[in-house]
Amino acid sequence: FQPHASIQHYQVETFRDLICIHIHLYIRILRANLSDKLKQNYRIQKVEKKISKPKQNSI
Repeated sequence: FQPHASIQHYQVETFRDLICIHIHLYIRILRANLSDKLKQNYRIQKVEKKISKPKQNSI
């Protein structure tokens, strides 16, 4: 009966490790996506500023 329990415990441990790995990967992907979005937003803001400046000058 004891070895069965140890096998179950091992399965739980590996399952926990897998979850941790998945969470780490997920966070890494989220960070990458966020940084890409932030860069895109920054570029868009730069372009919008360039576009809006001449309009302000003309008014």
